[in-house]
Amino acid sequence: MVYFPIAFVHPLDEFDVQSAIQCAAKLNIPTVARSGGHSYEAYSLGGQDCSLVINLGHFKNITIDTISQTAVIGTGIPVKPLYHKVHEHWFAFPAGLCPLVGVGGHMMGGGMGFLSRKFGMAADNILDAQIVLANGTVVYSAKEYPELLWAIRGAGNAGYGIITALTLRIHPIPKIVTRLIINYDFDQTPLLFSVLDQLGPNFHQNLTLYVVINSDSDTGPSTSIDCIYLGSADEFRQHVDVQEFIKLSKPKNVTYIENDLYYFQVVKNMTLHGYYKSPSFFFDQRGIPDEGIKYYMQFMKTFKCRAHSKTLLIAGGKVNEISRNEIAYVHRGFKYHIAMAVPFPDAHSEETKECIQELEKFNKHFLQNYASYECYQNLIDRQLDNWQC
Repeated sequence: MVYFPIAFVHPLDEFDVQSAIQCAAKLNIPTVARSGGHSYEAYSLGGQDCSLVINLGHFKNITIDTISQTAVIGTGIPVKPLYHKVHEHWFAFPAGLCPLVGVGGHMMGGGMGFLSRKFGMAADNILDAQIVLANGTVVYSAKEYPELLWAIRGAGNAGYGIITALTLRIHPIPKIVTRLIINYDFDQTPLLFSVLDQLGPNFHQNLTLYVVINSDSDTGPSTSIDCIYLGSADEFRQHVDVQEFIKLSKPKNVTYIENDLYYFQVVKNMTLHGYYKSPSFFFDQRGIPDEGIKYYMQFMKTFKCRAHSKTLLIAGGKVNEISRNEIAYVHRGFKYHIAMAVPFPDAHSEETKECIQELEKFNKHFLQNYASYECYQNLIDRQLDNWQC
């Protein structure tokens, strides 16, 4: 989806942002901030024609304070340089799996990834912000305005201003972490979820786990588990509940890989490029119903385009220890979150149109019959009914 902004502004500091906002307001031109350009529905181009796009690419500063365990960052960077900078000091920050996503919109809307069960969402770890408000006022410390700071931490792009800097809480981590990859026959997916429903909520918070399902492997759909444990493989193997899970879920093979966290976050991370849709679904503590799993598997078997999904185990983690109203990020108390990624190499082909229709039909049925009403706001889907409500 392509939109044509009226202009791009590349500010050098908060005063340039202020001038751009005031000019657009005077001329009644809609304004949008662009941090990394990662919006799945092209809202970083305004979401409509003739918007003024304020590109924050020059706001690239990163300052680490290991004593206070904080980082001050500009909102024009992707998470990759943030991961690299904190890694230099053997710290980490909980944010997304894609190293190319811009920190601005990502953290404002939540920000989940491989450290979510241990440290919560990215938004949970925002301590302060510098922001240029919609009327052009520059606020150097949002902490002075508690309601503003509350909104910044999870309300997404709500139109209250453009954030130019963030102060973050960073976390010391072990120098060696372990990635566990478990492969299954696709038909074992219901058993996997059955065992995970029972044992997963009690897993140690040092473990963040994703169930990965792909529709496009050479031999048909595939299922695997991909997880990060903050510690060595020997230490990881001592967790009895994890070993019981592996035994009961009957995998094809199990692989432990030790390295530093940055290696897994960036060096060995694969990213998707181009146009794609990304539906999302949350599930309460009852988990995904058996019929829902069967319906999901059938879709992955028969869908004519490629589809990739990651199901995050939220239960038992830091995200659910924080109340729904403590910050503006509201998705609390869930057991799982499914994020799908459906790429379309040719956004305007007939095959793409057919696949989008098929995907929309699946989304509506799955959401209405098996998932909660909530969808992750960072994964915007224009086809979602009443998504702005």
